[in-house]
Amino acid sequence: MSIRTRAIGIVCAGCVAVGVWDARSEKVLKPVDAELVEVAWCARQEVPFIVYHGHRTDAEQASFIAKGVSWVKRSKHQDGLAIDVMALKDGKGTWELKYYQKIATAFYACSQKLNIPITWGCEWKVKDCVHFERK
Repeated sequence: MSIRTRAIGIVCAGCVAVGVWDARSEKVLKPVDAELVEVAWCARQEVPFIVYHGHRTDAEQASFIAKGVSWVKRSKHQDGLAIDVMALKDGKGTWELKYYQKIATAFYACSQKLNIPITWGCEWKVKDCVHFERK
């Protein structure tokens, strides 16, 4: 079943309602590990967020390192095993930590429910609270 089908036929560039993927998230998720997508989809039923990064090429990762956006030579993004999300507050993106904590709670509940282990980047020594990856 495709992401589009799971959205019950509602596909639009600006969809931000809980349970509906926006067009950008849908595109970003296509090359991502199917089980991670399942966890994200499950979490999306509970809290609003968009997915703005998924799979990265080696060149993109090198560029992120050069810009200081990433600090690891090999990222799980390069294997399609990681995503970065943006929390939504009243339909607009926010960086407020409390919204990422709600997203993480939903991700972990779905991870347990689906038996698909994940890690939240906010638990690392160098915090990356927008990042979720398969273990």
